Amino acid sequence: MNPVKKVSRYYHTKLRARLARIIFGIHFLIGALWVGLFFVPPTLWTSKISFHFFFTWGVVIHQMIWGAILMLFTKRYELVCILTTLEQIAKGEKLSEARKYRHMIIKKFFEKAGWGMPQRGATVLTLFALLLVTFQYLFLS
Repeated sequence: MNPVKKVSRYYHTKLRARLARIIFGIHFLIGALWVGLFFVPPTLWTSKISFHFFFTWGVVIHQMIWGAILMLFTKRYELVCILTTLEQIAKGEKLSEARKYRHMIIKKFFEKAGWGMPQRGATVLTLFALLLVTFQYLFLS
């Protein structure tokens, strides 16, 4: 192999890995903000419940829509965040690999903490959070 191509491929791979880490970091910060909002008292931020409600619904609806779009490639429907897809593309993985989408940021967070969580558990936790913020919005705001 040409030495120039070898160096170019090396830096291209490093750049893709760095981009994937940056996307994961952004994804993690958004997830931390989302979970962290459960612990902010409404007395500190008066519109927190409304913001959290619309933020959560926006996240879940975008995951539903993106999951439906990806179903064309993966032949399977799951809630998928667009940031997960961008991270997979940055890593150089194929869009059609359905198994790559079986990790949600919640699941990754639990795995990094040393706890296991099945895919269904992450989906159930997301939908439970959606119900919780909806309850807060309808009855506590």
